[in-house]
Amino acid sequence: TVRKPRLVPVTLRVRPFGYVQVDAEPRSAEALMQHELRLPPGKHVVTVSCDLGCEEVSKEITVLPEGRNVEALAVRLKPSYVAFDYQPEDATVRIGDETRTVRETRERPFRVESPDGPKKLQHAVTYEISKPGFLPVRETAWIAAGQPTTLAGALTPE
Repeated sequence: TVRKPRLVPVTLRVRPFGYVQVDAEPRSAEALMQHELRLPPGKHVVTVSCDLGCEEVSKEITVLPEGRNVEALAVRLKPSYVAFDYQPEDATVRIGDETRTVRETRERPFRVESPDGPKKLQHAVTYEISKPGFLPVRETAWIAAGQPTTLAGALTPE
């Protein structure tokens, strides 16, 4: 007779949340912050994914036969792409160290990377728009990870 390996409890904490797949098994039915599993002791490959906004991440874990098995896994958010629909079109837009005109952002949007250890499937992006003769704008917008976003508005003449 073939003995089945003994299974031990394993907690997988996913930030912000995600589906998990262990080894070649099917992925979990739900994208959760915490998955409670029962696995045989030994090495396993855990893959974390979500349907939108994040990249798949794999990590090898070792399940111990005794004690608590708790693993923390973080998804990696996809970059966002930000364009501007502002007047005047020749105003200068700055995000971080990059600048281009409003018009140029539609052909070549800014690529905004996610900070490490995401808590939400969004990025905060701070931008500045300026042109001599107009009041400058400095604002922060929340944009969805992995999605193109166009921010619209108009500068006010001085």
